Amino acid sequence: MLKKTGRILAAAIVSIMLMACAKPVDKVQTPADNRLERGRNYKEVIEDFEDKGFTNIRTEPIADQVYGRSIRDGEVDHISVGGDINYDSGVLVPADTEVVIYYHTYSKKSIEEAAAKEAEKAEKAKEKEENTSEDQDKSSKDGSSKDKDSKDGNSKDSKDKDSKE
Repeated sequence: MLKKTGRILAAAIVSIMLMACAKPVDKVQTPADNRLERGRNYKEVIEDFEDKGFTNIRTEPIADQVYGRSIRDGEVDHISVGGDINYDSGVLVPADTEVVIYYHTYSKKSIEEAAAKEAEKAEKAKEKEENTSEDQDKSSKDGSSKDKDSKDGNSKDSKDKDSKE
């Protein structure tokens, strides 16, 4: 019986020593829940999770933005904490729980289309500017010949006056 008690005592001591050597799991609280984070800029949301002590944060862009649409680039769509998109605020979870922040951004196609539109706009503005400067050149040339005539006293108005007299 003494041998059994000794073995039990030894097993308990070994168990306690193993538990003492085990690394404690750091627990952190989740920030605001998914509904409150939605619509914010994903960089701000990352900061919120980092401030709470989360260490495993990644982002996933949703390339669905269209040039001129009302959703802002970088706006959070939803967040997953440990695979749960319906997490609550203030829940204790391990610090290394995976956090995935899904946010809206422009698709490559949309960026190319926007660049093409801007280039087209710039081209039209350049053409308009060239046409305007050509018109100004023409009018200044016409005006300069009129100025010469008026200096000589030969302007159309003065000719009309002379013919009336």
